[in-house]
Amino acid sequence: MKKNKLKEINISLFEFILEFAEIFNFIDGEIHGHSYDVAYIVMRIVEKMDFNNNEKLEIVLAALLHDIGVLKENEMKDLMNFEVANTQRHEKIGFFLLNNYRPFKTVAYIVRHHHIKWNEKILDEDIHIGSYIISLADRFAILINGDKNYYKKKTEILDIINKEKGKMFSPELVDILNELVTKEEFWLNIVYGDKKNIIYENYKDKVTKTGLKDILSLGKIISFFTDSRDRFTAIHSTGVAYVAGKLAKILNYSERDQEYFLLAGFLHDIGKVAIPIEIIDKKSALTNCEFETIKSHTYHTYRILDRIKGFDEIAKIAAYHHEKLNGKGYPFGLKGEEITKEARIMAVADVFTALSEKRPYRDRMGKEKIIEILESMGKDNHLDKEIVNKVKENYENLEKINIEVQKEVLEELKIIDEFIY
Repeated sequence: MKKNKLKEINISLFEFILEFAEIFNFIDGEIHGHSYDVAYIVMRIVEKMDFNNNEKLEIVLAALLHDIGVLKENEMKDLMNFEVANTQRHEKIGFFLLNNYRPFKTVAYIVRHHHIKWNEKILDEDIHIGSYIISLADRFAILINGDKNYYKKKTEILDIINKEKGKMFSPELVDILNELVTKEEFWLNIVYGDKKNIIYENYKDKVTKTGLKDILSLGKIISFFTDSRDRFTAIHSTGVAYVAGKLAKILNYSERDQEYFLLAGFLHDIGKVAIPIEIIDKKSALTNCEFETIKSHTYHTYRILDRIKGFDEIAKIAAYHHEKLNGKGYPFGLKGEEITKEARIMAVADVFTALSEKRPYRDRMGKEKIIEILESMGKDNHLDKEIVNKVKENYENLEKINIEVQKEVLEELKIIDEFIY
């Protein structure tokens, strides 16, 4: 049996999602921290209700993930209005993403209807109470919107909520909220509090640690979320993940460590959520300023992943894929032995996969051209020559894996288009 080289990840799904929700701050824009605001309000409401610990946790997780279907900044801006006309698209996308993960079936269903109105009827569907709770918490959070002068408009906010009692919102839930708002601490926590830590402290002793396979499944969902912002690269992270995993196998990493490469590959471009969509979507050549902005995605990948407990190695493998052995890469300008072998594998997998893909400005490249570029990058001390040679020796196998897994993602994209539109 091959010895594991990478240290064990020991984290609960709850902790992982709590940290992952940070990425919504990049999309929330003017409502920075919205997911944590909503999750905190939901947590306080469910504590007043007759749920068991698991039920409470599912509703809070749904609150943290309720906007996972929002792929573009302009969609979030629309949701800042108290009355939102069209919520179906992001609710459906959120459901589709989360429903692919078995432990999140209930979470997915809650997210599917999280803008449901109390007096709205949906034929043949029983709406989970969690959807109504998030609906109220979400709109209440929008009305506050992090305003440090909230006390000047407390009466106005509560008037709006209470006018919708029995219409937009459940009477029982509005009554609970009216009880909560009598405590100044409730308002202050929403505006000033470290809501992520408050939520963590409330549930840390009520959750169990999970295995790598569960985190890996979530990683695939996250890669779909990040890559779906750009259809031209919507299959990229999956390809990188499986190519990196195969290279790790070729280089005699254990089966468990190969799964770490899959996870790092799924997450390697997570920092692109911080890049404005107009730059991501641009079909013409980027300006120097835009290119520098694009380059920052690796920094954001590192910043997002490194804060997750036990993810220090994953963060480096994922975020160092644009570092070069000669020290001329980014964002950290690492060189030589400062770049781990695992990060070098990811860098080669990223280049190989990118060259194999069709882009707006070029068609996919063939074997000879890809090998020529990889060898040139090895010669210039950009990429590790040993790993480049492994690509040459196993080219057909790597190409087959890349094509197969990316084809699967394309089929999923077709399904989501049909599902939504």
